[in-house]
Amino acid sequence: MFGGGGATTNAANPTQTVTASADSYVSAPSPSTNYGTSTAIRIDGSPVQRAYLRFTVAGLSGQVTRATLRMYATSTLRGGLTARGVADNTWAETMIKWSNAPPVAATAEGSTGAISPGWVSMDVTRLVAGNGTINLAVTNASTTAIGLRSREAGATVAPQLVIETQAAPPPPPPPVTSPPANTSPPTVSGTAQEGQTVTADSGAWSGTQPITFTYQWRRCDSSGAGCADIAGAKAAAYPIVTADIGSS
Repeated sequence: MFGGGGATTNAANPTQTVTASADSYVSAPSPSTNYGTSTAIRIDGSPVQRAYLRFTVAGLSGQVTRATLRMYATSTLRGGLTARGVADNTWAETMIKWSNAPPVAATAEGSTGAISPGWVSMDVTRLVAGNGTINLAVTNASTTAIGLRSREAGATVAPQLVIETQAAPPPPPPPVTSPPANTSPPTVSGTAQEGQTVTADSGAWSGTQPITFTYQWRRCDSSGAGCADIAGAKAAAYPIVTADIGSS
């Protein structure tokens, strides 16, 4: 059981407690009434009254492993409450009422057992993916109404979302690599004569594999100076042409 308010952090499994940023309830018998400033939340199955809650989640890191909704009950309930997702993020605490309340998801994502006065909890992990705005509704299938505290009653009894995360594992160390080192010099074989083909061999190299090679043939003067790349001559083999006569 968690205490009221605040946030705790654990290096291995951080936990953050978020207090509701907006809450209210709507009532079918009073479709035009807003209860956003009330210190109480009332939830009933007949006539229908349901709660709407909003939580603004920020600062999470790692994967959410568990999210628990906690509300402070002021009465008892033999049955239980259920939490449902709300896709609409536009409702306002002091404007929401039965006549304009957004629809709630048909599938319950969390539930409680019998309730006594005090903190009541339900698992809503599937509604919390990470940082962002979380909107949810709390419903009651019983014909017995239950009272709970709203955020207007004070931080110590305000609805809470307790989020546990799994710290991301540290990145793996970079692989150990060694640069290429020549162990046998490259060579050129063949006859340096017009119409013949000469071929370059890359030689032998040590170092982290794979090691790949590129080629560029160059034409120089007879003394080996004044070299320039031969356009398109980028294969291991090179056919000697008339322009190469007298060059190295």
